[in-house]
Amino acid sequence: MRLAGVDTFKKASFFVGEDFALPEKELVGKSMDLLIDSPVYDAGGVKIGRVVDFRDTPTYSLVEIELESGEAPVLPFTEQFFELSNGRVTLLRLE
Repeated sequence: MRLAGVDTFKKASFFVGEDFALPEKELVGKSMDLLIDSPVYDAGGVKIGRVVDFRDTPTYSLVEIELESGEAPVLPFTEQFFELSNGRVTLLRLE
């Protein structure tokens, strides 16, 4: 992540170990890793789990989700399986 005006190691050293927040609209679309720990909803809007991890493949990314049932499926992070809108992750189908 880069912060405006922080262009040297000396300037960046002031942020080491510090907490800070950015508006979600500044983060969405920048990196899929920022979706880790985000809730996952079904098509009806019911929370069914959370994003645990992303893995790259030559064709597409895979996403591991931890379901409320305890299962942890790994699925293609494609439009066939997921919808991402305003930072909200919706699982369209499980198989």
